[in-house]
Amino acid sequence: MCIRDRYKEYMIDCFVDCIRHLNQKGAIYATVLSLLSLTIPQFVEICLERVQEVLQKDLDKGEIIEPKNCVIFLGELMNIGTVNSFSFITILYDLLNEAEKTLDESRDYYINIVVSVIPHVYEGLNDKSALEFKNLIDGIENLMKKRNLKYLDCIKPFKATDINDRLSDFWSAIKDSVKQRKLRPASLYKPYADFAEQLSNIKSVSYTHLTLPTIYSVQISVVAVSLKK
Repeated sequence: MCIRDRYKEYMIDCFVDCIRHLNQKGAIYATVLSLLSLTIPQFVEICLERVQEVLQKDLDKGEIIEPKNCVIFLGELMNIGTVNSFSFITILYDLLNEAEKTLDESRDYYINIVVSVIPHVYEGLNDKSALEFKNLIDGIENLMKKRNLKYLDCIKPFKATDINDRLSDFWSAIKDSVKQRKLRPASLYKPYADFAEQLSNIKSVSYTHLTLPTIYSVQISVVAVSLKK
């Protein structure tokens, strides 16, 4: 491998590691990648393929934080228009479908990822596909009603007080915000709004369709990347 290719690999690895571990910076990385797509589309394609790979591996290992951060990053790309909204919501449906097939803490694992993404993508999904967004919310609500919390009983001997079901509390807050149409807090800064003119030149094109093997059977089937023609 030549020095140029080696440094390119280092850059991609560093970029993807930041996406996985620095959740508050997802919108910034999405903005940077989208701007790069206007001039270096090949680099962007490689980065997105790598994000899909690490997301799949993190799901396979049952990681808690990293899958959320990767999906949030893809959601911010969807807000910008770099990732097709249909492709992005397909990922969320894949996760919910897996939650439907699993029980107890495994079900909560998938629900938690999807619920955590909603504040970041509410505006974008609701604007681009209000019906799909409504169906997504309804799907989460149906799964929440099916939850079995008996698995939390094993924690009670180690707790001095009652177990707090944080996922239920989080979902209740999300539903209230959706009803009020005020979901994205000011703390979730949208840097891409400052580059609206440049990013308006991004056009949607078909991209790689990947089906990756996974212990959890979640298949990230489609990520359509919008690149400047």
